[in-house]
Amino acid sequence: MMPRVLNAYRIELIKALRSRATFVGPALLLLLMAGALFVHPVVRDEKSDYDFIAYAVPSAINVLGILLILSHSAASVSGELSSGTIRLVLVRPLRRGEFILAKSLAGFSYAALITALAASSAWTAAWVLGDLTGVRFGGDVLYTDRDMRVAFLIATGLNLPPQFAAVAYAVFVSTCIRNPASAVIVAIGTWILVDAVKYPLGIAPYVFSSYLDSSWQPFSERCMGIESEFSRTALYGIGVSIVSMTLFLAGAVMVLSRKDLSA
Repeated sequence: MMPRVLNAYRIELIKALRSRATFVGPALLLLLMAGALFVHPVVRDEKSDYDFIAYAVPSAINVLGILLILSHSAASVSGELSSGTIRLVLVRPLRRGEFILAKSLAGFSYAALITALAASSAWTAAWVLGDLTGVRFGGDVLYTDRDMRVAFLIATGLNLPPQFAAVAYAVFVSTCIRNPASAVIVAIGTWILVDAVKYPLGIAPYVFSSYLDSSWQPFSERCMGIESEFSRTALYGIGVSIVSMTLFLAGAVMVLSRKDLSA
């Protein structure tokens, strides 16, 4: 099974690299990161600029980044369905579940790319234009550079599971809807709707998107000199994301297995 999935995943990456549309999202993200320098300037003033990183990276990933991830993943399967190329793909020794898994792995890679671009561009801007000398208060070092780097890596790691769950959700929508544009609209529209009602309905702890923002909170608080640790909520967020991802992928496989691809 895995050799077939990995081969299909490799083909997905090659197709993505050959498509100009793949590079539009990262380009927009880099433009947004450049714009963040005007909203939150970075200067050499002997004050650490971790607060710029705490502002720019979550803003880029959790707003523009998540829209790019949803759009990319929601068009993945539906694009194959609408064009009919899925029939040619499945002629090979590739099962429908393996096809979904390969598409999901490609989506995970895209999400990781978005995260890496946002993180690397923010850290580069802070290092070149500003100062990264730990977090100080009253002359005392509250958090060293190493403490902040470790905290950022933890926050980034905690932010990835909800992103991967978003990929699985969009792949599920993409499997249900044949038209790529409609799939993207439904995926983003439903995301916004759920995001608007999850707190009034009291279901936010059970919705994986809630942990996109909370994963960055300890790092942001440390940037302000506030003592903060990564709590059990972070582990709960990982659990919710994994369960959601599993259910959405299982649903996508079930839907695709029942689809009549001859139409």
